[in-house]
Amino acid sequence: MKTIRTYVALFVLGLAFMMPNALWAQDQPAADLYILETVDGNKFTGKLISETQSEVVLETRQFGTLTFKKKDIESMKPLHKGATDKNRQQFWFESPLMTRYFFSNNALGLRKGTGYYQNTWVMFNRIDYGVTDNFTIGAGMIPTFLFTLGSGDGVTPIWLSSKLSIPVSKDNFHLAGGGTIFFLPGSGADIGFAGMFSGIGTIGDYNENFSIRLGWGYSEDAIASSPTIAISYMVRKKERWAFITENYFISFDEDIKMLLLSGGARYLSPKITVDMGGFFPLVLDSGQDVFPILPWLSIGVPLGRKR
Repeated sequence: MKTIRTYVALFVLGLAFMMPNALWAQDQPAADLYILETVDGNKFTGKLISETQSEVVLETRQFGTLTFKKKDIESMKPLHKGATDKNRQQFWFESPLMTRYFFSNNALGLRKGTGYYQNTWVMFNRIDYGVTDNFTIGAGMIPTFLFTLGSGDGVTPIWLSSKLSIPVSKDNFHLAGGGTIFFLPGSGADIGFAGMFSGIGTIGDYNENFSIRLGWGYSEDAIASSPTIAISYMVRKKERWAFITENYFISFDEDIKMLLLSGGARYLSPKITVDMGGFFPLVLDSGQDVFPILPWLSIGVPLGRKR
């Protein structure tokens, strides 16, 4: 028991030191930053200095102040704050997977018209889609029927989810509420359903955020008396690499309580995302101090229009 308490104390202390004070501060909006693409395919990122009917002037870090004729511009779009590095010195491609940690999501919404497909350990499949910038829907399935083809036996777990994201302080603090419902359709009959509804608070942006989540499980005839608490943190240190930790306090009943700690890395590219990490379960008030680390491996594919 003493060993478990030591693990927990060290973990909480480490998590507190990892989060920079800048995460809690109101950041300068990125509305003055634009990405401009010329008709010949060149891209420039910079601060908009002026714009007339015939030309645009951008101040870039690499090339200084540049003037573009409107007839030579293919497109010019404002950058979301989450699309730049912490010092706002360079453009980072956006990934819709940055709206979630390993298993659960944060309070940030998917951009309208974007989404992702995620596969975990081959069997767990899910798709999420941004209906608007503030409303996300999703669905998932574990295709267990592949192992019972022709037998008519078995169940195929499926689930549906939704999330409403509310920007309290734009690009810095979001609240979200949502739910997930699980179905277990079986052979000729519906075995039943269960689910969870949650409330989430997230501080930060798409490149760095900290979330606290409260979730209550329910079934057809019961609801959990106490919530599952999740504390998660994610930071994108490089354009293609992020660190993730996602941690749960789960109370099964008055006698059994569990901590589920995790840590790992996320590799990002415009076409694919790979999560690699592990979960470390600790049952509190038990005589067993050490449990095996449960590995985590998932692959995500961005969907929808590009930003």
